[in-house]
Amino acid sequence: MISEHTLIAMADGSMRPIKMVRVGNQTATRHGGALVFDTWKSVEGSFIRLSVQGYKLEVSKDCPILAADGMWRRAETLKEGDQILTTKCAW
Repeated sequence: MISEHTLIAMADGSMRPIKMVRVGNQTATRHGGALVFDTWKSVEGSFIRLSVQGYKLEVSKDCPILAADGMWRRAETLKEGDQILTTKCAW
């Protein structure tokens, strides 16, 4: 879980608090826009810090992460060296 006030870059160049991002919105990525296809609220809990090619993410243990094998995994089950997918590439 991240703060509901965390700003998300949108494809139109604006910034929006994550609590205002909805299915169908276009977010900005380093490869262009990405369609939001689902949203969820996380269960309260402790956080996990992930480092992916220099990018730092802090997510709740139950945050779903798409692994390179196409399976969704809870963040707490990822191990060092696991690959995850983004909309355009595997990290």
